[in-house]
Parts: sequence; C-alpha cells; structure tokens
Amino acid sequence: TITLGANSLNVMTTDNSMIGKVSFIEPPIKTLHFEPIKDSMVIESQPYLDYGQYNVLQVAPDTTGKAAALFGFSGINLSTDQLAHIKSAKLILHTSDPSITNVSAKLHTITDNNWTENGVTWKSAPTYTQYPIMEAAATSGVISYDITKYLTDLGCLSDGSQFGFRVDS
Repeated sequence: TITLGANSLNVMTTDNSMIGKVSFIEPPIKTLHFEPIKDSMVIESQPYLDYGQYNVLQVAPDTTGKAAALFGFSGINLSTDQLAHIKSAKLILHTSDPSITNVSAKLHTITDNNWTENGVTWKSAPTYTQYPIMEAAATSGVISYDITKYLTDLGCLSDGSQFGFRVDS
C-alpha cells in the first residue's frame, strides 16, 4: 500500500511492515530586508521646504495642515522562479512613540519615482495614486502593510525599476 502523509510518501506491505518512506522537505524560507534608497516628508503648510535630512517623518496632520512620508526603493532583480516562491512582502513603519495605537495611515503608490530625498517639497512631490492601495492602524507603535500582491503584480521585483510609497493620514 502507498499512502501520502502530510510531508511524506509511505510504502507498506500487506502485513503493515514499512518497506520505504520518502520524506518531502520544504525549501528553507529566506527572509530579505530592503531599506529605502530615499525617504523624505512633505508638509502642506511649508510647500517649499525640503525635509530630506530629517530622521523622523511626519504622517499625521498637525495644526498647520497635511503631511506625508515618501519612501523610494531600488528595483530588485528576482528570477521568475524566485518570484513564484514569494510568501509575503511587508512594509513596516515604526512610530516615534511606541504607545501610539489605533492611528490609521493610508498607503499610496508613487507613480513618478524621479524625486530626490534632499530636493522634494510639497510643491514638487511626486505624483501618486489618488486612492490608497490600503490602510492600516498603528499597533504598539508599528504600522504594517502587506504589500505582497502589489509588488508581485507590479513587476518591479524582476525588472529592476524603482518603486515608491506615500503614507498619509
């Protein structure tokens, strides 16, 4: 008798003594981390100021108006086989205060990646999708977006092109 187990193929004789077993081993999961090649923020009330040198990026509006954080990533060259094995891709942002919770932030895709970290302002900010591709709330100071489908559909993981995100509230 041949039976298929969860991760194995078992071959048994009629008297139930095992004569063979083949185990299927899952390929190792490889985790890759990518840092943005550029990031900045833009603030509506300061339309000509460049915030590229700042270490903390504001997303939530303040008393003077809207703000957004911009992140640009270098394209990645993955093979078709590697693309087929992507289990998940996440954009993870940390708030400046870990106690911040239930603050929602919208994720847009940047459609023009010809901006620079030390040159972008509210007036020169890159174009982005009108409607957010998703929204997430901070939990214990972390906002996490599952961008798996977006990245695999976009094709930027195989052609080396740049891609970017805008986060606002």
